[in-house]
Amino acid sequence: MAIELNCTNPKCGKWQQPTIDTKTNKVYCAVCDGEQNVSHFTKLNLKTVGQIKTAAKSAYSVKCASCKWDALPKFANGQFSCPQCSGVHKNISKPFENLIKDEIKKVKDENGKDR
Repeated sequence: MAIELNCTNPKCGKWQQPTIDTKTNKVYCAVCDGEQNVSHFTKLNLKTVGQIKTAAKSAYSVKCASCKWDALPKFANGQFSCPQCSGVHKNISKPFENLIKDEIKKVKDENGKDR
């Protein structure tokens, strides 16, 4: 059974099923994605019932050999690197490199900033 709470953000306040980020142990509203103030007991229950926040992954994500982070890599100085630890990705095939470069350009254009 899912846990439902009112959002603690005064601008939202909606009834929703919050999720917990297991890396940071912070709880987020399912509607406004704002951080929620909840008890330790509630956090444990969210983990137990499986209301865990998952990161949206790109289809062109690469898993870093160093830190195990799975994300779209950065491209600078002619090489791909991990956005988390800046470790260099060496085992990317040429066709996949072109697809990743196109995806990085697309993300850069959508966000209006460098990736």
